[in-house]
Amino acid sequence: MFESSLEDHPEAKAMVPEYEPPKFLKQDLFTELLGEEKAPPHRWFLIGPKRSGSEIHQDPLGTSAWNTSIAGRKRWLLIPPSKDIDKNLVRGKHLMNKGEDDEAIQYFDFILPRLKKKEGPEGSGVIPYWIECIQYPGETMFVPSNWWHAVLNLDVTVAIT
Repeated sequence: MFESSLEDHPEAKAMVPEYEPPKFLKQDLFTELLGEEKAPPHRWFLIGPKRSGSEIHQDPLGTSAWNTSIAGRKRWLLIPPSKDIDKNLVRGKHLMNKGEDDEAIQYFDFILPRLKKKEGPEGSGVIPYWIECIQYPGETMFVPSNWWHAVLNLDVTVAIT
């Protein structure tokens, strides 16, 4: 579940007063410049089962993002932006076998190892480096603008972003 309309659901609306960005990430230029009513969605509540997650992507509108895990661990992959790195490359479409797709579990288990070997420092070097880490409950991840990122839930997870 990736819910952005907390205010539209009576049960979820009760959580809105508890929603507070992390100390160093409070500034929200969309809301400051456009106002709450005109700003694009900027609060999400996420629940996902083990082995779910997000395919590799860049956040829209050049935004940066943060994600705080309330429960469960998440495996993250972050790739810095580069003029040589595009969606087809990072998704590893050229490395997929028949029957595979780029959903989180298959990406992390099958495609990412091939991508590292072929396009990483030991291969072509088009992707000179990436960051991988495990996020634990209570920890916040920050994703800079235009960075490619993918997430795999290692447990049942609850998060806000």
